[in-house]
Amino acid sequence: MRYRGRTLVVLVVVVAWGVSGLVAAADVARTLEEVKALNRAVGEAYVPLHEEWVPQMGVHWGVPGPSVLLAVGADGVVAAYEIIVPEAAGWFPWFDQPDGEPMVHPQLGRVYTQHIYVTDRTTVNEGQRPVAIGMTWPELVAANPKIADYGAISGWVPGMGYHYGPPAPGPALLVMVGQNGQVFGFEIIQPAEQGWHPWFDQPEGEPMMFPFGPAYTQHVYIVPPSSIAER
Repeated sequence: MRYRGRTLVVLVVVVAWGVSGLVAAADVARTLEEVKALNRAVGEAYVPLHEEWVPQMGVHWGVPGPSVLLAVGADGVVAAYEIIVPEAAGWFPWFDQPDGEPMVHPQLGRVYTQHIYVTDRTTVNEGQRPVAIGMTWPELVAANPKIADYGAISGWVPGMGYHYGPPAPGPALLVMVGQNGQVFGFEIIQPAEQGWHPWFDQPEGEPMMFPFGPAYTQHVYIVPPSSIAER
C-alpha cells in the first residue's frame, strides 16, 4: 500500500464472496453492538465521549487517542465513521470544516474532522433510526460528495482490497474497495514514533513497516473478517 499522509484512516469493510460477489445486507454490522461483536478493541475499550446529542451525528464513541471513531445515532445505529485531526496538521478539502474554521474540541483544542457516512445523514436525528445506505463505492460517494475525487492509491491487498484515497497527500479517512465496488471497512495508520495504544492491531514494539517507516494500525470491521477473500 502506498502511504499518502502522516495520519491515515481507512474505511475497511470485508465481503463474503458468493455468486454475486457481494455480502448480504443483513450480514453488515450496522449497530454499535454488532460492531463491538466483530472488533475486540471496540468492545473492550470504546466509551461514549460525550453525553449530548450532536445534530446529524448522535453520540461519538471512541477512546482518548488516535483511533477510528464511531458516530452513533438512534437505536444504536452507527451513522458515520470519523477522524479528528489537530489544526497544526493543516487543512484539506475533504475535511468537514472550511479552511481556517476548525472546531474547538473540549479536550483537544482546535481540530478538523472528517466523517464518512454509512447512513443518510438527513435521517440521523434524535428518536429516528438512521437509514442505512448500500455499502458500494457509488452509494458511498453519493452520500459523501467530498470523497468523489478519491481514487485507487494501491494495488490489491489481500484481505483488504484496493485502497482509495484523495488525490493529494494528507490526513484522510481512506476507503477500501473490492473488485466489484464493495466498500470494505475502517483502518487507522499511525506512525510508530507517535506512540502505541492498546487498541492498535499490533503488540507494543512490533509496528508494521510502511514506505514512510514503522507504523501501527487499527481496523474496525463491519462484516466478519473470515469472509474476506484473498483475491
